[in-house]
Amino acid sequence: MRLVTARFTVLSESDSAARAWRRRFSAITTPKGDPIFTLGHITLRPLEFSDADRLYAWEGDEELGRFSGWSRPVSRSAFAKRLERLIEEPPSDAVLFGIALNEKLVGRIELALIDRRNSLAFVGIFVGDRAARGQGVGVAALRLAAEYAFTVENLEKLCAHVYGFNVRAQRLMVRAGFQPEGVLRSHEVHHGARQDVHVYGLLKAELSVDRDAGHAEGAPDGLEAGT
Repeated sequence: MRLVTARFTVLSESDSAARAWRRRFSAITTPKGDPIFTLGHITLRPLEFSDADRLYAWEGDEELGRFSGWSRPVSRSAFAKRLERLIEEPPSDAVLFGIALNEKLVGRIELALIDRRNSLAFVGIFVGDRAARGQGVGVAALRLAAEYAFTVENLEKLCAHVYGFNVRAQRLMVRAGFQPEGVLRSHEVHHGARQDVHVYGLLKAELSVDRDAGHAEGAPDGLEAGT
């Protein structure tokens, strides 16, 4: 299905909230003392306002749009205003990270529709930088996001919806440890045609993050897998 693109946190470098968020990031570690947001050369980090141009370029990418449920891209000014609103009124039921490869922003991943009562959330991901695809970035980012969800947010399950024609994203979910849970037949209209939606799930007990191995070289990265 689609990323919930209207819900994510973007922080300005000068914003005190950004500094506090960075301190929170650096303070969270695994039981072994490893940074929870880094795996090999892949890091999850807060988005910053300086990322706006790259984010806007990806939002207008036709290939990404074809594999997602995104609506038509808005103007640059409208996009900036939306980011500003999100900075001023961050959502309580979603968290979005930038995906960095060797400190360069290459994509984004989010936890959306966080359900505290049932301890679950939906995950959406894309790798927008074409040069970064095929390097295991998506697999590593999904595992890091799952570790965050289960450790920091104390969730018990992550869910993902993927269009039936997006085979690459389906392979990505499986490589990241998600289990196929069924198919919602002819479930959504996408680009004028009804599409099946494949459902995937990952339980807390099923998560495995091999930090010694880093990220898997050559693993497929989905163009889009999301809520």
